Amino acid sequence: MNRRRTIALVCLSLAAAPVLAAAGSTATGKWLHVRVEDRSGDGESVRVNLPLDLIATILPEIDVAPHIRDGRVVIAPEQGVELGDLRAIWQQVRQAADGEYVRVDGTDEQVRVRKAGRFLEVDVHEGGAEQAASEKVAVRMPLEVLDALFSAPEGGVDLAAAVEALAASDLGELVRVEDGESTVRVWIDDSPEAP
Repeated sequence: MNRRRTIALVCLSLAAAPVLAAAGSTATGKWLHVRVEDRSGDGESVRVNLPLDLIATILPEIDVAPHIRDGRVVIAPEQGVELGDLRAIWQQVRQAADGEYVRVDGTDEQVRVRKAGRFLEVDVHEGGAEQAASEKVAVRMPLEVLDALFSAPEGGVDLAAAVEALAASDLGELVRVEDGESTVRVWIDDSPEAP
């Protein structure tokens, strides 16, 4: 993996940390882990291990006007995202039966979106159904985290509430990205060190 890509992945991991893992005001003992492993000639690896309580403390202090404020991401109408529509769609998905909602089998990629029990799962395989995937992305997010994310007042999503819900959820892997040369994993557990 080249150095620019490694830096980009680390920055993305750190930027995603508040979304994926803050806790409430009580100690949870849970940790957010981000691991980037390179299997190419460089053999670089990056590990980020953060206690959820630390993230919970820091998140409200992040102020990147006008986009991030008080643990919330502000989404302005001019950004082209209709948050009300997203909330309405989410409520319908939340109440719907488990099953595969979207499946795209293209020549270049395969995409699956499904609801399974308490989780929304998204899998993307570059290379299509007939080929060995050169890049795979798997996301498994507890429904309660998405409920909390959309609980913000109009005009934004609530990162602090989402990560508090994540801290209250089961331990496990949230995101995995593999591209043949590198792997990126994001998960929560109760250990301060990633294996």
